[in-house]
Amino acid sequence: MADEPTHRRREGVLHRHLTDGVLVLAPGAPQATALLGTAADLWDALASPATAAEITEALSARYHDHGGAMAADVRAALAQLVAAGLVEVDP
Repeated sequence: MADEPTHRRREGVLHRHLTDGVLVLAPGAPQATALLGTAADLWDALASPATAAEITEALSARYHDHGGAMAADVRAALAQLVAAGLVEVDP
């Protein structure tokens, strides 16, 4: 979708990969957030700015999601990451 905004990791967010996920800490946040499973894969997909559709495509291929449920999950997860100050949206 040409008009879809791009998501990117917020500058200054610290992250560390763990055995079963990623630990992320937003600037000024009192505590870190653990991203596990597909949320960790979504974080990895944001190594470069990407649209929700691009992330959905990558995760759908990895998790063999042919029913289309992944798109809603990706959008919800991105909204939570934005609200937590971990991800920013570029129009």
